[in-house]
Amino acid sequence: MPLRGLPPAPGECHVWPVRLTGAAAWSGLLDDAERRRAESIRVVRARDTFIVSRAAQRLVMSRYLDCAPDALVIRRACAHCGSTEHGRPAAGPGAPDYSVSHSGEWVLLAAVGSGRVGVDIEHCRPRAGVALLAGRTLTTAERAEFGALPDSSRSGWFYRVWTRKEAVVKATGQDLAATASTLDVSADMVAVAPTDAVPGGLIHLRDLPAPGPYAAALASTEPVRAVRVCEPAG
Repeated sequence: MPLRGLPPAPGECHVWPVRLTGAAAWSGLLDDAERRRAESIRVVRARDTFIVSRAAQRLVMSRYLDCAPDALVIRRACAHCGSTEHGRPAAGPGAPDYSVSHSGEWVLLAAVGSGRVGVDIEHCRPRAGVALLAGRTLTTAERAEFGALPDSSRSGWFYRVWTRKEAVVKATGQDLAATASTLDVSADMVAVAPTDAVPGGLIHLRDLPAPGPYAAALASTEPVRAVRVCEPAG
């Protein structure tokens, strides 16, 4: 567990896994706007995910900034629609850049000491339509590799590639729907076009440890030399 007030060092990434349980106990960490947003979500699973995700972000970032979770003002901005209710989060001056993802029973938060970061986690469920998804979202070279795999290996391979693509767009603010089929993530680095948020250049990629049956990946604008998996928040 990192010491309070000690964010990741340059070139280091802290990864915080959080299990989606006990949402009622987490809700007290939300601010008034977040509580109103949670109350408006009618699907119980989606509401619990929102509560745990927002609370975990407050716990982790307040630890780095050595302040109370309810003292944080976390701002969000969507690069595509301008909404302040979703998009890349930022915890204010002095806070490390961070990204958050959720799937199935887990929320995953990643924070870096320098540059920008994107993280993604996916529940690797066997699905009959994975070949159709691959045809729509993979590059030509990726489709060839996918097609050469035995059927039993295709779903896991696809989710590994998909988490890498998701992580890249979370770090850069790109439009996944527009770039997925041209974004080749087979190597440890990928060149991306410039966006309003990030200059064009190389994005560094790495797979992350994840509980089975999940896949997770990290993308960063600066090299990450060390990944530290921290104790689950809360």
